[in-house]
Amino acid sequence: MADLDRSRNLWPQIADDLRRRLRAGEWTPGERFPGTVALAAEYGTAQATTQKAVMASLVVV
Repeated sequence: MADLDRSRNLWPQIADDLRRRLRAGEWTPGERFPGTVALAAEYGTAQATTQKAVMASLVVV
């Protein structure tokens, strides 16, 4: 789990960490991505914050 700076918005930090973990191969193609409940517990954040981070991390620009 990433160390989150609680003085800044959390969702961008979580999104960055999720992207890093995806690039590192923590989840393989076709593998089910963890749910927001599990990720919220892991990061110690609200589910809505985690959901926003998940959606932002999966956007390909």
